[in-house]
Amino acid sequence: MNSIIQIKGLTQVFSNSGNDETIIHQLNCEFSKNEITAIVGPSGSGKSTLLSLIGSLEKPTSGTITFDDMDLNKLKNAELSSFRFEEIGFVFQQFHLLPSLSVFENVMAPFLTKKVGFGKNERVKEVIQQVGLEHKSRALPSQLSGGQQQRIAIARAIVNRPSWILADEPTGNLDSTNSELIFDLLVDLHETQRCGLIFVTHDLNLARRAHRIIHMQDGRIVEDKKGERVC
Repeated sequence: MNSIIQIKGLTQVFSNSGNDETIIHQLNCEFSKNEITAIVGPSGSGKSTLLSLIGSLEKPTSGTITFDDMDLNKLKNAELSSFRFEEIGFVFQQFHLLPSLSVFENVMAPFLTKKVGFGKNERVKEVIQQVGLEHKSRALPSQLSGGQQQRIAIARAIVNRPSWILADEPTGNLDSTNSELIFDLLVDLHETQRCGLIFVTHDLNLARRAHRIIHMQDGRIVEDKKGERVC
């Protein structure tokens, strides 16, 4: 159960038609599992790229990302896949539910190619109940509201009991009422399941409710301050 993420000298450069564009510039920071951290900033500031790098969905051009004493740069592709499955729960603005599968089957999907030391069916039922949608287990995504679909996406993200939840604009497609419900659910998971929570958002009202707010601009951290939540 990794409790600290350390980032040192992190740089990400994308090549576009022969032109290099630096998205993340020599970034240094640290995240604690005891904190809820919000990352804010204008479009193109590097927020989502940083989250993808932390979650090992992308490999950095240079620099290191360390979970406690585990350097992600030293892991092979198969090891990175196992790391993501065991340690990271991803939540995105787009729900990414498979339209032909039921709610139960969508939440079960991460287990299809993985072995675990607990009952898969029981765990899926447990997390669907956790997000308050056990009565929708047999429904298709098209039969759910946007807020319900995001709750199922969160259930899928936590079904593997991750150490960290990384959420990229988790309320971006929702109205204010559902945004509050989804944020409250993520906070509850942080507090009851003891998982770290890092989320990217354009909603400054939600960001202020985190323990910590990181402001990014042009691939750099320009401000790192406390939010309203008391540790």
